[in-house]
Amino acid sequence: MKHLLKSFICFLLALGCIVSVNIWGDPANLMQNEAFYDRMIGVMMQGYNIEHVADFRDRMFQQRAARLIEKPDTIIFGSSRIQQIDSDICGDRIWNAGVSGATTEDVCGLYKVYRDNGKIADRVIIGIDLWTLDGTHYDARSSLYLSKPLASFMTEIAGLPAAKSTGNGMRWADINELTSLSYFQSSVSYLINYSGQERMRDLVTSTEPTSYFGMLKSDSSYVYPNSYIYVNQNVVEERVGAATSTVVDPIVSWQGVDPTLQQMFESMCTDIVSNGSDLVILISPIHPIAYYEIQKGGGEHVLQEFEAYYHAFAESIGATVLGSFDPWANYCDYSDFMDALHITPMTTERLWKDALSS
Repeated sequence: MKHLLKSFICFLLALGCIVSVNIWGDPANLMQNEAFYDRMIGVMMQGYNIEHVADFRDRMFQQRAARLIEKPDTIIFGSSRIQQIDSDICGDRIWNAGVSGATTEDVCGLYKVYRDNGKIADRVIIGIDLWTLDGTHYDARSSLYLSKPLASFMTEIAGLPAAKSTGNGMRWADINELTSLSYFQSSVSYLINYSGQERMRDLVTSTEPTSYFGMLKSDSSYVYPNSYIYVNQNVVEERVGAATSTVVDPIVSWQGVDPTLQQMFESMCTDIVSNGSDLVILISPIHPIAYYEIQKGGGEHVLQEFEAYYHAFAESIGATVLGSFDPWANYCDYSDFMDALHITPMTTERLWKDALSS
């Protein structure tokens, strides 16, 4: 009995240590409430960039932003693949509502949030990903943070039955993460490597165009750290290789367009155009090595069918399609990429500025 009691006490002490370090470090800012995100947005609305952006609940941040920002001239929805598009490229007041790993559910949920708050701009840009119409691709963050607006989108705009809301699990998911050993490792690394003045929650501001740590600009576009952008090609190719399972394999083993995602996507696009906004569907290229591996595996026809579908649909509703998954169609080579899915800031400007500047 005493042995069991000692073991239990040791377990509680170890768990307490893990939780304490995770709360203290908290690299993903899980313990920050809505007031923290409101404070971020307030700083950005004054024209300042926020330096040293660590991981944070970007879906919650965007929902708060929809309530607080002024209506922009251009609004952008999509994943991190379009988050580098900023006001300098578009030439007007933009708000980049892209979130990391965005799925169709994320885009539709956030579109509904901004629509309900009267912030859908005269021009809407939607970034397309390899997984946009893939029903096997799953990201729990949309159900955790966007379940209510997504349910509203499904019933009010897409005419589909809403999925059961799981939004109440968000806080539990965050609490569960605070007991995680992997999060403990991240917290320790965060505390060791970054001083208090560099922590994101201290909201260190910047007016510089580049960043050593990663930066959220005042228009909500993202600036990658210099250490991620300026690396030799061997490093980039290692990153591409590490992403094979998420980039190449799903296309090579493609099971077909998910009809629900297709209806959601088409309903959103039709709603945008019907309400008087110009719609641009933007397809950013993937790294040549990844594209070659897809070709080698027999999956290129899938990407071609995707693009043919987007062009035909866009023409039917009066929208515009820019770009291609094919890097060579965009005149891109190895030097234009940071990893399998993300082009460099210089390439972002080269590809999109002429087409998007007003």
